[in-house]
Amino acid sequence: MIRMLVVFSFLFIQLNASTAPIEKFDFYSTYPDSTALATTRPVPYSGGVLSIDSAGTYYLRAELPRGIARSSFLYLAPSPYGVTVELNGHEIYRWGTPDSTPCLANYSAEVISIDDTILTDSVNTVVVSFISDGARIEFPQMYIGDHDTLARKQFVVTFLNSVMIKVIVGIAIFAFLFMVMYFILTGCKDTNIIFLALFCLSLIAGYNMFVLNSYFFDQVVLFKVARVGGAMMSLTLFLFITSLTGLLTPFLYRLIVSAAFVPYIVLILNASSKFQINTVFNAATNTLIFPLFLVGLVLLLISLIKSKRVLVLVVFLPYLLLMAAVFSDMGYMIQFQQPSFWKIPYGYLAMIIGGIYAVLYNRAVRSNKLEKEVASLTTDVATIELEINEDARIHRLFLQQFSMITRHTEDSFKNLLKFEFGEDARANVLDIFAKFVL
Repeated sequence: MIRMLVVFSFLFIQLNASTAPIEKFDFYSTYPDSTALATTRPVPYSGGVLSIDSAGTYYLRAELPRGIARSSFLYLAPSPYGVTVELNGHEIYRWGTPDSTPCLANYSAEVISIDDTILTDSVNTVVVSFISDGARIEFPQMYIGDHDTLARKQFVVTFLNSVMIKVIVGIAIFAFLFMVMYFILTGCKDTNIIFLALFCLSLIAGYNMFVLNSYFFDQVVLFKVARVGGAMMSLTLFLFITSLTGLLTPFLYRLIVSAAFVPYIVLILNASSKFQINTVFNAATNTLIFPLFLVGLVLLLISLIKSKRVLVLVVFLPYLLLMAAVFSDMGYMIQFQQPSFWKIPYGYLAMIIGGIYAVLYNRAVRSNKLEKEVASLTTDVATIELEINEDARIHRLFLQQFSMITRHTEDSFKNLLKFEFGEDARANVLDIFAKFVL
């Protein structure tokens, strides 16, 4: 964990470091295309934020800074749009096409090379066109500078916003399989395990676009799966917390909370564009997802104060990291901006690690308790066995003493008969005794 913190600290420093100046430039005029991609009409792009009725292709125009050095490069941050970049009328970059993939997002940063032969000694104009089917995220700021500086920035942003999220999805797949096998091998009794496994499965669905982002897949379908997965992540995480803390565990409560998600999921699956999907998901976020995050935090806090168990603490700390990531990313989303990299996936990764540790720790505590009970029973059995052996010894001793007394009594009786009646009388008496007594 410490090594991971050191690595991310280094990457964050590199993200903000610059060995050579890079210059950002603003687009001084914007105008939409005359043809909308959806039935809604395109509207002006003003103030960096698209209005609600925003489906269409938008063009942004800017002049490169005067005195630009030859062999400079453009930097384009990740964005949810298909993008085309032209310099002086020459296309120098394209991601997504209006015909096949109008909504293909790019989760990686790009460094765009500038052909020196395209540059002029006077005005150099950059025109960026991006395609929206209703997404309102502000188009990211572009930079111009030398290759090494921009390439370093590209590597860090791509690593944190694309590569690491794919790694997190891979970890979630492994964790899901591990939890399922662990649940089966432990007798299918611990609900914590199954809720954590469902959380991992929801995370896989929620971030499928980072793995399957390609021209070959329908982006709207992937987006539906992602939003349903995002909703299910909050639900399964809430159920995991209730099971872990023992609070709000009645089946009726869980059923009511789960049923509240059904209308939103149905609306998401019936949506026909990213804009419609986001509209439903935003409503679900405001009414269900974010409130459940807060309720989960309260439940963990109450359980931690009451029980003071390590089991709750190892989930509470990652949950605080997750909440910090949620607030950070929501700050950008409220302003219709996209951060350099999304932090919520890292919060979910912390929850997976904390959840697995809590499940294994809980199992270890139960095993230790069972071992102590078995040891106690073994001690009791050994004590009982000693008592039984002692009783058996006493019984054997009693039998030996009784046999000895009987033998002495018989000898004394024989001697008495011999002394009183002689040898014949003793024999007659013994016959009578054997007949009627023995």
